[in-house]
Amino acid sequence: MLPPLDAISAAFPEFPLMRLRRAVVALSLAIAVAMAAAPSRADAPLIGRVVDPDGQPVGKARVFIYTASVRIGTSPYCPSCYPDCRKTADSDADGRFSIRALSDSLRFRVLVVAKGWEPRFVDKVDPLEGPVEFRLTQRRAETTDPRHSLRGQVLDPMSQPVVGATLEPYGYSRGPSYMYFGPSGGTDPLGVTDGQGRFSIALGDTGVGWFIRVRARDMAPLLLSRQPASATPITVRMRHGATVTGRLLRDGRPLAGVGVGLVQTERAAQFMAYGHDEIATDERGRFTFSNVTPGEDYFVHGKMTTLRDFGALDTIRIHVRGDESLAEVGDLAVAPGRRVSGQVTMSDGTLLPPNTRLLLGLDNAFDAQSQVLDASGRFDFHGVPRGRVVLHVMVRGYRFAPASTGYADAYGLAECSASGDRDVEGMALVLEPDGPR
Repeated sequence: MLPPLDAISAAFPEFPLMRLRRAVVALSLAIAVAMAAAPSRADAPLIGRVVDPDGQPVGKARVFIYTASVRIGTSPYCPSCYPDCRKTADSDADGRFSIRALSDSLRFRVLVVAKGWEPRFVDKVDPLEGPVEFRLTQRRAETTDPRHSLRGQVLDPMSQPVVGATLEPYGYSRGPSYMYFGPSGGTDPLGVTDGQGRFSIALGDTGVGWFIRVRARDMAPLLLSRQPASATPITVRMRHGATVTGRLLRDGRPLAGVGVGLVQTERAAQFMAYGHDEIATDERGRFTFSNVTPGEDYFVHGKMTTLRDFGALDTIRIHVRGDESLAEVGDLAVAPGRRVSGQVTMSDGTLLPPNTRLLLGLDNAFDAQSQVLDASGRFDFHGVPRGRVVLHVMVRGYRFAPASTGYADAYGLAECSASGDRDVEGMALVLEPDGPR
């Protein structure tokens, strides 16, 4: 059991209280993770080979257990918080490797890096399914044209190389009034740093400033905003980020095993470094988000699909200050949620297609629940938090009609919404043929 925080602070007066608080939270989490994620059998090894496109062995490749996820149910731990995520192995001359004593309750995201080969991520690797084979591709020759490339090195706060950092070019700006987000011809969708933290990515369009999202295990996501291509290598310095923690209660008691989300309040694509993350509460009802990008406002919200049997959690707004800070949101009460119900009908009298699904999403968070409409088009959502919710239904050739309850034209897309802190019953959602009006 850890000593009280006041005792720790008194013993180490030279350390700021906030950093001590963050360290205590991190240590408590690490202890809990080590206990919960211990292998349930003596040895669940990951065994396999690293090969080239022709099936020939690749020696001296390093295989990393990058992140993990539970095989069944939910987890209160971040994907890189499990002890197994520190394990690695090198392939021998025959390309063979073995990583011992992995938890058989987990599946893994694996990173493979080797000099002269493109780094490769492999998702949902399951040691219980037997030997695996990771096939690498030859690293392409770096272009020398500065208009079409960006290269450099990613470093951690101690100026050490970050292996397996990802760099995602997802849009660009051409002057102050034009921005584009989406795939771009000739641009690498993702770059991954090698064993020395170095990267090289191709950038298709010239004369523009790129938006590049950088992510790395145990680091806060960051955004290279309007980054031009450059013949000169750049250095990207990561930060550990902040910690956001709190506790969910229902009737004054901890609520375990339910989902909590954290999302940036600023949704414009050119500002979204962190984006959205979610995690489950532990047996004490506590949730902890690590490596949160600092200097941003966030919404903390409950996940409706996991809270529906208990009630709902109202969305709250918080500000996350500097690097290595701790944002303690305190105890959050799960209370009875709202009910949103009604019926979807077709204006031309036709029947709804079978298995038509209606989606209800929170306006200020990345969270939704859905239902399959019955034969009469009726729906009945429970566990809906207070505030504005938006409803969507997809029927080919139809759209919401202006006669629908809560109708609005949002940038050319018809939607229906419901606001407030009380039940909303008897919503009439009308679908009309999607043609010119």
